[in-house]
Amino acid sequence: MMRKTGVLALCVLLLGGCARRVENPGPPQITILEDAVIEVNQPDFSEDMLRAYFKAVDSQGNELPAENVVFLNNANNSLLGTSYIKIKAVDKNGYYDVKTLKVTTVDHTAPTYVLPVQPPVFLTGEAPELTAKTAGILLQDNFNRESTLVKNFRWLISDVDYATPGTYSLPGRFQDSSGNAVEFTLSVKVSEDPVEKAQACLELILELCQGSANYFILDAAGEDQQVEIQNYDAILDAFFTAEGRRILEASTFAQRVIITDDTVSWIGAQTPAGDGQYIKTSFTLVKQDEDQLTFDATSAWQVQGQMVEETSEFILKKEQGMWKIDSFVNPLDGPPANSKTTPSPSPRSTTSPLPSASPQPAPSASPKIG
Repeated sequence: MMRKTGVLALCVLLLGGCARRVENPGPPQITILEDAVIEVNQPDFSEDMLRAYFKAVDSQGNELPAENVVFLNNANNSLLGTSYIKIKAVDKNGYYDVKTLKVTTVDHTAPTYVLPVQPPVFLTGEAPELTAKTAGILLQDNFNRESTLVKNFRWLISDVDYATPGTYSLPGRFQDSSGNAVEFTLSVKVSEDPVEKAQACLELILELCQGSANYFILDAAGEDQQVEIQNYDAILDAFFTAEGRRILEASTFAQRVIITDDTVSWIGAQTPAGDGQYIKTSFTLVKQDEDQLTFDATSAWQVQGQMVEETSEFILKKEQGMWKIDSFVNPLDGPPANSKTTPSPSPRSTTSPLPSASPQPAPSASPKIG
């Protein structure tokens, strides 16, 4: 009788064990389908993109929901090279599996460029040293390393006759540190009209007052919304005389620039401009010498429904074969209190402001600054 009872107890234990094994037949399973390849600094990158490279199922072969699959370490898509991501899948009973996914970060994206809205304008006889920055070209790659791109930039053909008026096409090429390259064609205008040159110089002033990345090489903004300008002195020396630079730095431009001993930073937050909405400036050449061009610059603003005009002096001086900005009144400072006021005929007939008339926040270098 005791032997029968022992056999019966053993059968009960075996059946119980079988029941448990059927209830929990095994852990989930992660299968790596292929190694992952991702593009560096992809703006919309998330770890969910890595789920396409593996499959996670429970012991019955049913796909596990996303919340049951976690990444034990982060995928860094900002660095080129190979990394390894551990993946853990857990089923409803707490059983789990862990596998490692190999992730290779590559850079196959060509750099980008933005050409200036208006082509560079030079007066006949000028001898410019035309670079990507002095031509107003914005360069950007996957790493926002614009300074590297500037070094890797070259003109494929530099065939501009600065003694002959006309519009010339300059093909250029630049590549990033990964060897990706892009080519473009820039239009360059050589003119005999000094007024056209003065207008181009004013547009440059307005661009610089916006912290234009087409001219400045801007680093990524910090927590204080300040962006370091890497080529500040080079750009101002290329376009301004010493006096012209002093005037620019004493105008509205200075409200957004912080100059220290070794750095120049751009304040990203918008700074209010002068009173009134700047509309446009018209130029009249009043005196022309071999080394100096003097213009009457008549600027217009819209102030409380009235059109306000003021005429000031605008002077270009020739230094080292280039016409540079020497004296001007920054129209973004707003009209003087004693400016001439003329009623606007109609709100509909008011001249539209120039696209670059009012300061805008400085562009970021993520991309881009491409």
